[in-house]
Amino acid sequence: MELREPSGAELTLGWELDSPLAPDDAGGPPGATDNAILTLAACLSCCWPDPDAPPFPGEPTTVHVLRETLEPLGVKEVTRFINCLRSWGYLAPDFGDGLVRLGPAVAVWRDSDLARLRREHDQLPAPKGDTSD
Repeated sequence: MELREPSGAELTLGWELDSPLAPDDAGGPPGATDNAILTLAACLSCCWPDPDAPPFPGEPTTVHVLRETLEPLGVKEVTRFINCLRSWGYLAPDFGDGLVRLGPAVAVWRDSDLARLRREHDQLPAPKGDTSD
């Protein structure tokens, strides 16, 4: 999926063919949609604010923050995509505290995938009010 902002900034999101995150791979999420991928990108941005730190377990965020982050990208039904990501293991189960956390599937990402994500971390959808560059 490719996004272009009016300012000319571009962002490409998706799973590489050789990645364990490929939607059609037996180990990847079945039926991942563009909005599910954008939701995962927003979760990474919100729950993993420091790309120099390990992404797992990261920091919790709220559904409200994720909705605000995804709204400018046109993602609706954020709760639905959060639930999909939870069922695939990319987000932790709902502990009933209203928080969203990265899940165990993130903990086992390959070093090469993490290196790529670290390099492109500033391209992830940023939470509203985030002024870090």
